[in-house]
Amino acid sequence: MLAKVASYPTFVLRRLWDRSPQQLVARLTSPLRRPRPTWAAVTRGPLNGCSLLLDPRANAHWKEMLTGEFDQFLYSKLTSTLDVRGKTVWDIGAHIGYASLMFAALVGDGGRVVAFEPSTFNLARMREHFEKNSVLAQRIKIMPVAVSNEEREFEFVVSADVDGGMSSGSHLDASFAPLEPSAYDRFQRIRVPGITLDGAVARGDIPPADIIKIDVEGAESFVLEGGSKFVHERRPILLIEIHSVVAMFHVTRILHGSAYRTEIIEESGPSRCFIAAVPRD
Repeated sequence: MLAKVASYPTFVLRRLWDRSPQQLVARLTSPLRRPRPTWAAVTRGPLNGCSLLLDPRANAHWKEMLTGEFDQFLYSKLTSTLDVRGKTVWDIGAHIGYASLMFAALVGDGGRVVAFEPSTFNLARMREHFEKNSVLAQRIKIMPVAVSNEEREFEFVVSADVDGGMSSGSHLDASFAPLEPSAYDRFQRIRVPGITLDGAVARGDIPPADIIKIDVEGAESFVLEGGSKFVHERRPILLIEIHSVVAMFHVTRILHGSAYRTEIIEESGPSRCFIAAVPRD
């Protein structure tokens, strides 16, 4: 047992640094059983009555999704500061589509969501979620690409472990990933198409956003660099998960230079946080 725990990827330990002892023990012992996802109903929050395909015993985050508590601070921030009905949201790093569905519920019939996700494993689960929750999914456009500062193919470090939560750590190889390279030894390396936000807007591939959520495991500054023209002209609200001190330096440098003010809206560990950035008056 001790040997198995010791060999368990550093990534999971870091992701659960802010969890309770009970949650930590449950996650560390999860390799002893194979996750068996089943459809379960969300019982509270904007997605109340929707269904998600997951195994709540495999990952503490999944339980929070079913109770409407996962990333609740994000949606509280949005609904407390502006009327999101009818708005367009870009969900960059959409994972399995939970946040995209949440945004779709919040923006209503007149709103739109664009879900960017390059991982084929996350995309497969996302598509299942959208098919099951088709009313909300009608408001969502899927973009199966990486968002960065260049339009080309990128090497992507990816995990197939969706149910255990490892796939949420998938990232561009060139990004400021939050962990040491050895923590990703069990991940695969694949090639994925990459776009810039400015390029996608210029081509008319996506509708202009009022709100942008970015969760890309250390490539946050790349996303902003590739969308600098749009951000400067449109001035959207930005909700960004920062994954390292280095990433924070580059993100704040770009945002302050673009006349944005920032605030931390959630501290999720010693080197990880979520910030909101809004244009200065």
